[in-house]
Amino acid sequence: MRNEQLNSYFRMLEDDGWTYFYHGAQQGTDWWKLRFKTPERRIELYVSLGKDCLLWQMPMLNDPPTPSCWLALYRYLLQVNHEIKLAKFTLDSDNRIWMVVEILTTTCSYATIKAVLTAMRVYFEHYHREIEMLATNVELARAWLSLLPQSDDLDITIVRSDSEEHATGVELQQRSGP
Repeated sequence: MRNEQLNSYFRMLEDDGWTYFYHGAQQGTDWWKLRFKTPERRIELYVSLGKDCLLWQMPMLNDPPTPSCWLALYRYLLQVNHEIKLAKFTLDSDNRIWMVVEILTTTCSYATIKAVLTAMRVYFEHYHREIEMLATNVELARAWLSLLPQSDDLDITIVRSDSEEHATGVELQQRSGP
């Protein structure tokens, strides 16, 4: 697939309310920014065309989550990742949450692109508010965690860097003794 073909698909999506902007090639990868206006908000996503795949990335939050909310939010996102099809939630190096989809260019058609955009828009509308609330509301995050099954012999800790702003991993430890 070439960027001219992708541009023609994006032009066809304008009838559905999508706008697109080609941002050129960076390090051998072509990039686009797509926008869609819903009654509640404007959705933006980024598309990159690599050699073998199209990568779709949609920011779910503008700011990183509150550190005290990380555990609840990350467990929630892992649970949602298990439930939804096609798209997955990820974290970037600044702990911002993204929804991503990767599709092979060999299977890419206008129908595939339209299906990906529809799925991402629907998932965004469905999950955005919940993610935003769990990411910023410490009381809600604690309440959500209290509803989960608890393990009596396992401690889960978010590992942070020195700055307390960035999670560097999750640490699981088996408790010893009563």
